[in-house]
Amino acid sequence: MEKIFYRVQKGDLITSVCLKHDIPISRFIKDNNLKEELYEGQIVIINKMQGKTYTVAPHENLKTVAKKLGVLESEIIEKNQTDYLFYGLKIWY
Repeated sequence: MEKIFYRVQKGDLITSVCLKHDIPISRFIKDNNLKEELYEGQIVIINKMQGKTYTVAPHENLKTVAKKLGVLESEIIEKNQTDYLFYGLKIWY
């Protein structure tokens, strides 16, 4: 895992930073202990993960995604720091 320190720019949102750096939102929020939106000048940690990403499809859950990807549910939980999956969520596996 590569750790990058990023200074939040004016207009940055959690979603835009995650999209720009191709990281899952849930992991970013957990890594930075975020409770609210970002503010200009804030320094945040971006952990660039090794591996592949997958975007959760409609009606999928942790069990179906793990089976589809051929990985353990615990691997998805550990890499993404969440066990709650929803449509459109990008996860690492």
